[in-house]
Order: sequence, then C-alpha cells, then structure tokens
Amino acid sequence: MKNLRLIALTSCVAALLSACNTVDGLVEELRFTDWGAFNGKAGGKSENFLSDGCPQAAVVPELASFTDFTDNARPTTNSMVSHAEMSSITSQCQFGPQSVTVDVKLNFEGTLGPQGRSGGQPAFSYPFFVAVTSPTGTILAKEIFAADMSYNSGDQQSYQESMRQIIPLPNKDLAGSYKVLAGFQLSPEQLGYNRAAAAAHAAAAKERARVQRENDEAAKKLAADKNAPPGEVVIVPDTTN
Repeated sequence: MKNLRLIALTSCVAALLSACNTVDGLVEELRFTDWGAFNGKAGGKSENFLSDGCPQAAVVPELASFTDFTDNARPTTNSMVSHAEMSSITSQCQFGPQSVTVDVKLNFEGTLGPQGRSGGQPAFSYPFFVAVTSPTGTILAKEIFAADMSYNSGDQQSYQESMRQIIPLPNKDLAGSYKVLAGFQLSPEQLGYNRAAAAAHAAAAKERARVQRENDEAAKKLAADKNAPPGEVVIVPDTTN
C-alpha cells in the first residue's frame, strides 16, 4: 500500500509541465462541482461516496481514461496503441484524535490497441495521480504514480492500486468536505480526446432519448385510437344491379 504524503503540490518534470498544469486546473475547478451528481455510477465509473462523515473519494470523470495513439493529435481507431481506464474507486476511513486516515483502492482495466504490438514488448506504464483537496477546493497534496500493465498474456489486463492518506483535521466535522480525487495524468491532446468522446456519447444518448420519446408518444396514440368508440356506420344500398 502506497502512502500519499500531505505536502505541497508535487512538481512535474519539465517535459510534463503543460500536461500537469492542464490537469491541475481541471482538479481545482472541481471546487464548484455538485458531488451529489456523481453519486452511484457517473459516466460508467463506479464512484464511492461515504455517508459517515469520511472524505469523499472519486475518479474525475474527464480524467478517468487514458488513450494513446501513434499520433495523439490525429486519433483514429486503427492508430490506437492502448487504452486504460479507472473502472472503480472504493474507500474507507478511520478517525484519529486530530486526523483521518483514508484507505483507497483503485481498479484499472487496460486494452491493447491495433498498434500496441508494433513496438516490440507490449508493456505500458499509465501515469495517474491521487490528490487531496480541502473543503474550499484547494489542492493540498498530489502525487503521480504509474499503473504498469503487460499485455504478453492477452489484449485485456487488470491492475489494482491501494493508497493510504492521513489528513490532519482541525475539526472532525469538516472531514466530509475533504476529497480524495484520482485520474490519469493526461496531455492536452488526450484530455481533448476524452472531452470529444464524452460529448459524442452525450449526443448519442440525447438522440436515443428523443427517439424513445417519439416511440412512446406513437404507442400512446395508437393505444388511444384502438380504445376510441367506433363511429356511426351508414349502409348504402347496392344500385349496381
């Protein structure tokens, strides 16, 4: 089990600086998020929100998947190298005299893409972060880890990571306002890909809902027509003979 130290925001190496700024800004924006909206399953990801006063644990929806292409600026189905997603997050906590200890488990699922074996050994390291935010949404701690998956035995792999965070508490009643957030450390191109995929998924869901409404209305109209009383029948004599 890894320990996440409650220290100042971890610095990124120069090559990843822009990606870190992108992700950190997105995490900080979550201070305005209505977390009740993510209760249960959000975006296909199982989010665990405890109701016993513990800090909330969640995967940031836009950072829940990591897809790598031979050219991330021009993603296509055939150019995908691999795809990983955080399939679930669970947590539990224990209170101390002036702190709360949060144990978090993250589950990952990986899929090898069409270009995954072109570079030799199909093994990849997916960078992800775990961050702690204060009741006001400020990032108090953030560390970057790696989910290592080897696809030598197949195109589908799983990975699990356990984390422990000890959060100092000036007031135990505030514990539920702290958050433990997880997500992949994405480049701007990868974040853009996730957002475009989410928008396409939302549009498709909206269209399916529209078609379903139209079908429901048509079915109701048909049922009403069948239940309508028959009109007056007029018999016209046959004058053809």
